[in-house]
Formats: sequence, structure tokens, C-alpha cells
Amino acid sequence: MKSATRIRNQLGMTQTQMAQLLSVSRSLFAMYERNTRDLPIEALSILASIELFITSPRSKKSAMHPLLLAQQQKTNLVLEKFAKDQAYRQAVAERKLSKAKQLFDRKMLLLSLLDHLDAGIANALAKSVPRPFWLTSLKKSTVKKIGENGLDKQALLKAQISAYGSL
Repeated sequence: MKSATRIRNQLGMTQTQMAQLLSVSRSLFAMYERNTRDLPIEALSILASIELFITSPRSKKSAMHPLLLAQQQKTNLVLEKFAKDQAYRQAVAERKLSKAKQLFDRKMLLLSLLDHLDAGIANALAKSVPRPFWLTSLKKSTVKKIGENGLDKQALLKAQISAYGSL
């Protein structure tokens, strides 16, 4: 019968489980669902009681079931922990972004200064003044730091902050 299948599906039960609840074999219950056999009166009575319970206001009391309340509390705790974790990750990303911006700006300023000094030394080279090794070395390490804290990294950190804030 369609109502038996609907009830079974509504309860999330297998045919075997429903047959056990009705005290009949699984094959008999399957045939009943296909409308090829009838259930014994006792099984029909149990099935009718189940249907009455499901459709009655009493079944809505399951919303206050202690297990459901415990699940809701557990869900709230999990979500609170997740929110705290996301807030922490967002704060970490914001600190990293701030530090990357500062390093980037400082290193860009340093690179400008080194370019200025290099240009001055290049003018002096005409007077046979050797270019200092430290200038080349410092420029190389400055360019490396700019790459490590560049605009691409900053954009990625901004995207992470935005993602953490939207969750």
C-alpha cells in the first residue's frame, strides 16, 4: 500500500525494519507495499497506530525530545567554535597583511634610495670610482623581499580575510 511505503519512508526505515516492527516477514511486507498481499489484522492495527501518531500533534512533541535538544546544543557549540576559529584566522590574516604592506612599502622606499645611490655612483664611475659590492647585494635582497611581500601576496591575504569574514 502506498500509505505503508510513505510511512516507512517518512520514518527512514527499511522494509526489514518495518516488517520487524509489524511482526511480519520482510517478504510479506514487501508484497503488501506492492499491493499483492494483505497484512494480518494485528500488523494493520500497528500500522494504523503508527500513522495516527505521525499525523497527530503528539508527534510534533518530538521537537522537544532530549536527544534533539542535545543535538541542538552540540550544533551550537560546534558553530561557536567554528566562528571563533574563523575570527582567529581572519585576525591572523589581517596581521600578516599589515606586516606585508609595511615591509613592501619600506622595501620599495629602500629600493628607490638604492636606485638613486646607484645613479649617483654611475655618474661617478665616469671619474673611475668603483661600484660598491654592498649596493648590488642590498638591491638583490631588497628585490627578493619585495617579491615575498608583493601585491600578489597582499591580494591573496585580502581574499582570505574576505572569505573568513563571509563565512
